[in-house]
Order: sequence, then structure tokens, then C-alpha cells
Amino acid sequence: MDTPVREPDVDVLMSLLHAEVDASMRPSGLGSAPRDWQAARIEAGRHAQVSADRPFHRRPGRFGRVRSAVTAVPKFVIRKLLRWYVEPLAAEQRAFNIAVLRLADDIAAWTAAMHDAERARRDQDVARRRDERDRLAQEFHDIEQRLDAHRTEAARLLARLEERLQAVERRPADRPDVR
Repeated sequence: MDTPVREPDVDVLMSLLHAEVDASMRPSGLGSAPRDWQAARIEAGRHAQVSADRPFHRRPGRFGRVRSAVTAVPKFVIRKLLRWYVEPLAAEQRAFNIAVLRLADDIAAWTAAMHDAERARRDQDVARRRDERDRLAQEFHDIEQRLDAHRTEAARLLARLEERLQAVERRPADRPDVR
């Protein structure tokens, strides 16, 4: 007993494959969405500008105000005296931070471009395979039609041969062969 072969739905399989590939290509350490990456990038850009000049913070309350008033001038003088030593290090750190952020931006752009190129290649491959499947299905259909035509012709010839055989079998043995 022949069981009919059920053809898989290629579109459903391809959509599942697309989803799986997209999930595997998503950078795991950078967050699951581009917004997470963008927020992290904005925060990193905010912190990249390192400087020796930082605002003085005072503690809340009366004691904080008194302490801030007493230490503001010595802190200002010490900061001015140390700027020649600290500012070159801060400038180097700024340059390094900016270079790292540019590199991260380039890597993100490269990854997005590669992802888009892979998606386009995959879509072309899917379209090519779908076209090939359709072409093969049409060929198979044409072959089936020719096979049906040959079967019909063979059945017709077989019926004609059976009629001739029955005619030969009915003919008496003493009668000469007449065609």
C-alpha cells in the first residue's frame, strides 16, 4: 500500500531558518536589541571625555557647607599646581577612549553590513531554490503527462493485440491464414 508523500512547506521552513539564523547572529554580549547597543554607546561617549577638571561636590547639610567653604581654596590651588602632571594623562586617556569608541562603531557597522549581506545572499539563495523547485515540479508534471500518454497508447496497443490474439484463437485450425 503506497502512502502519499507529503511535501514540506518550504516557506514555513525558510521562515523558521531565517529566525534561527537571525538569533544566532545577534551579538550576545551587546544586548539583545539595537536600542540597548545605542544606549550603551551614548553612555560610553559621555564618559569618554576624561579631564583633570572635575566639579567640587559638597555634602548636604550645614557640615557639608562649612567643609566645602574651608576646602574649596586649597583644592583649587592644588588642582592648578597638579594640572601640568595630570592633564597629559587625561588627554591620552581621552584619545584612547575615542579610538576605542570609533573601533566599536566600526565593528558595529561592519557586523551590520555583514548581516545585511548574508541576509541578501540567503534571500537570493531561497529565491533560486524556489525557482529550481518550481522548474523541477513543472518538469515532473510534463514527464507525468508524457508517461500518461504513453500508458494510454500502450493500453490501446495492448487491447488491439488482445483482439488480434482472440481472433487468431477463434479461427479454425484447418483454415489458411487470411489477413
